[in-house]
Amino acid sequence: METKLDARRQRRQREAGLTNMTPEERAMYVEEEELKAQRIQEKRQRARERREAEMLKRDASSSDEASESEESSMELATEKEDDTPDWDIVFEYLLLLESTLDEEATNTLSGSDFLPKDLGLREKALEHEEVKRQTAYSSIKITKAKNILESNSTEEGDTIRHCELSGSSFGQAFNMTFDVVEPRMIVRDLNFETDIDMQITIGNILEQIKESCNIMAFFRVLVHYATLNRQRKSVFKRLVQKYKGTAVNVEVLSRDKIKFESSTGNDIYLTFLWKMIPDTLGKETLDANVENHIQPLLRLDAKSNTKTDEKGLLRKVNNGFMFLVEQQGVYRAVESIVNKIFF
Repeated sequence: METKLDARRQRRQREAGLTNMTPEERAMYVEEEELKAQRIQEKRQRARERREAEMLKRDASSSDEASESEESSMELATEKEDDTPDWDIVFEYLLLLESTLDEEATNTLSGSDFLPKDLGLREKALEHEEVKRQTAYSSIKITKAKNILESNSTEEGDTIRHCELSGSSFGQAFNMTFDVVEPRMIVRDLNFETDIDMQITIGNILEQIKESCNIMAFFRVLVHYATLNRQRKSVFKRLVQKYKGTAVNVEVLSRDKIKFESSTGNDIYLTFLWKMIPDTLGKETLDANVENHIQPLLRLDAKSNTKTDEKGLLRKVNNGFMFLVEQQGVYRAVESIVNKIFF
């Protein structure tokens, strides 16, 4: 039993490393798995033939009842073997992370003939600790997954796997579709949808990812953008709560700008800007560290409602703010400047 468990564990580790393999290594891996499956099938066929030969050698005078009993026992043994959960299938689900558990989802792999339509098996896969660890590690929550296999769908006789994924990262939702050409493991026809703000902000980067069919780049950009967006919302929320009920009026002008103004007659007001700026540097292809193409733009500007800044003191506020950001972080930097101006 331990030997079998070790073998299956090694196989799962190899499958988990598929994304790091080159196309040639993936093709070799698929060929090895096909040969293993063929050898197992041949071994079962030989065992079946031996059993049939032994039955023929038995005494012909055996009663019909004994023969029926033996055949019934063999059928029960076969059924028992067939009912044993195939944990390889379970861990194939883990590669997809999750799938929905509804009537529509019972046939999410309807194009393939190797998956039993067994919701109990699927529930075990979705509740596995590995799924939870992968979700926590990647910060990507998969809420829906579909996988349809289309055999011999190309001129070369390749199999096309049509994949659909839906999920979110820190509340940033996405829907994705793509095809995988097997056994060459080539990704093509990548398409995805995100919320309108993300499309407006980094639309050019998303289009380059689609053109290159780079799934990994999409998820890296998604998590990076979602992380920055979550941080911005958190800082804005904390600032609003910080000065609620004080002499400072805080007004959120937009999703990336907030205004501070005194209610006691102070002529100066502050505007804090936090935007996400895409930067592709005019390149036709994205860098390997694609998240570096999205940088936050921070500014804290001080202005007067009536007076002109003749000495340029207000213009220096942003320089002091950027210095404090490096020393204390964004929230503490804004808080320090607001307190010095209005208190």
